[in-house]
Amino acid sequence: MTIISKEDIEQAKCLVVAYHEAVLAGDAAAANDASTAYDRLVDTLNGGTNFGSYADESSPGPQIEAAVAAQDGHDPMWGQAGRFYVEVDGMPTVVVYEPAFIHGHVELHAVRLEHPFISETGYRSLFLHGDPAERFAGCSVREAVTAQIQALKREKGALVHPQKCDLALSELPFVKAGLRDLDATLPTIGDHVFLVQMKQVAVVVDVLPRNSVRGPLLRVARFASRKPKRNAVLSTIVHEEVERWHVEQVSPDRLKEIDCHGKYLTLGVIEAFEAMNQPEYC
Repeated sequence: MTIISKEDIEQAKCLVVAYHEAVLAGDAAAANDASTAYDRLVDTLNGGTNFGSYADESSPGPQIEAAVAAQDGHDPMWGQAGRFYVEVDGMPTVVVYEPAFIHGHVELHAVRLEHPFISETGYRSLFLHGDPAERFAGCSVREAVTAQIQALKREKGALVHPQKCDLALSELPFVKAGLRDLDATLPTIGDHVFLVQMKQVAVVVDVLPRNSVRGPLLRVARFASRKPKRNAVLSTIVHEEVERWHVEQVSPDRLKEIDCHGKYLTLGVIEAFEAMNQPEYC
C-alpha cells in the first residue's frame, strides 16, 4: 500500500482548489493545468506511472481522492468527491459526485418512496461530459447537477414513484435535515389544497407522521361531489388520506377563482356538520 504524506495531501488540496476556481472562472487553460498537475502527483506516488494508479482503494488515486473529499453533506468543489442532498422541484435526491478531471460521474439516489423520481429503480447514473470550465463555467457542482436533473425531467416527461430507495442514505443526518425542511413546506391543518386527480378542493384536517422514508401523509376533508346540493348532509363530506404529491397547495387568490364548493369548507364548517350529526342534536 502506497503511503501518502501530509504534504502530498496538502498539495492535492491546493490543486483541487485551483481547478475549482478555474471552472468557476471559465478558464479552461488554468483548469487543464491544475488537472495535469494533479494527475502528475498521482502518477508520481504510483511509481511514476498512471498504470494501476486507481486499481483499488489502496492505490494512490483513491487514497488522495478520499483524503481531499468534501465533508459529508457539504457541497463539493469541482474535482472533489462528495455527496449532498438536493431537492429539485419537489424531488428529494442524494447526489454522489465522483470527480474525474475533464468530466465527472454523478449518482442520483431517491430518498423518499412517496415522492416522484426520474427512475422507478430509485437510482440514476449520469456523466458530466465535457470540460466543466467550458460547459459549466460559473456554476458550482450543485448548480450543474440541478440543471442536469431538470433536463432529465424534461426529457422523461412524467415522473414516477420509485419502487425502492436507499434506506442507509435516508438515515444520514444531512439527508434527514433536508427532508425535515421539505416537510416544513407541507400544507398545514386548515389549509385548502387541490386534489389533482379528482379536481376538487379539500381542507387539510390532519398531518399524519410516518418514517423518514415515506414522509407525512395528509388527511383531508372534501365534499363527495364538486357542487353539492344546498341541503347537503354530513355524509356528503368525505375524509380521506392522500399523499403530498397528489395535492397542490392553493393560494387565497387562486382559491377565489376555482369553481368548486370545496373552497367554502373550513374546519369550523366541518365541525358544525359533525355536531349536527350527533344523536343529542337530532
